Amino acid sequence: MSTSTGGGYSNYPATYAERGNSIQLDQEVLYIERQPDTVQTDHIDWGFRISPIYGLAYRFTTAKGIFSNQLLEENKENRFDIPMADFDLYVPQVAEGMNIRVGRYISLPDIEAQLAPNN
Repeated sequence: MSTSTGGGYSNYPATYAERGNSIQLDQEVLYIERQPDTVQTDHIDWGFRISPIYGLAYRFTTAKGIFSNQLLEENKENRFDIPMADFDLYVPQVAEGMNIRVGRYISLPDIEAQLAPNN
C-alpha cells in the first residue's frame, strides 16, 4: 500500500505511474516447465517453460500482438500475459554442451529477474 499524498491518485514520479493509496495485485505467476538434463553427455535432451502471469504487472510485459489488446485497446488494470514461453534443446556433443533456446523470455538467467518468484 502506498502512502503517497500527491494529487492524481498516483505514485508518479517516485515509482511507476500506478494508483497510489490502494492495495493492488502485482503479479501471480505459474511456472510450467521441464528442464533439459544438462548433466548427461550421451543424448540430445529437451525442455520448455511457460510462465503465465496475472495482475497489474502485465502492463510491463505486454508485447504488441500477444494479448496486447487488453492494454492497448481496453486499458484493463489486472489482466493476463505470458512473458515466458520457450523451448530448449540441449546438444551435449557440441562445444561441451550447447543449449538452444527459442521463444519468448524476459531476460537471460542470472542477469535480472522481473517475475516475483525469482526475487
